[in-house]
Amino acid sequence: MYDIKGRRLELGLTLEEVGEIVGVGKSTVRKWENGMIDNMKRDKIALLAKALHINPLELVYDNYSEDSNHDLMKVYNKLLPKRQEKVYTFAETQLEEQNSEKISSIEDKRPTKTEDTDFLVAAHMDDNLTDDEKEEINTYINKLIKKHKENGGDSD
Repeated sequence: MYDIKGRRLELGLTLEEVGEIVGVGKSTVRKWENGMIDNMKRDKIALLAKALHINPLELVYDNYSEDSNHDLMKVYNKLLPKRQEKVYTFAETQLEEQNSEKISSIEDKRPTKTEDTDFLVAAHMDDNLTDDEKEEINTYINKLIKKHKENGGDSD
């Protein structure tokens, strides 16, 4: 779990200041610092990460490593906040679907072009990305999926 309190103190912020930035009371921030983040809304995750000057993924994933996800984050950080939210929402939905499926063979695990296209439609339906940019995003997502699997993310 990310050390929210340690980071807050490192930045010299009070509970009240963080709460004001995120739009919650200091007791809520204190709960988050004590590890009660399971019911945290996506917008609050994004705002808390912004207040602490960290990546939102650091709050969500216990085994998140800045070094191992550098390429992915490089692309993600280039996106506007609205698009970052779309990427997060899409990835979260994909993970939920993956965790609820029973996969019968390794062939079923391979991402398809349709999945890539679905991602682009979901995350970038209102912009004009070049083919190279689309490929970079697809590569990034596939790296995340691979990293998740390597870290024991699959339950089957």
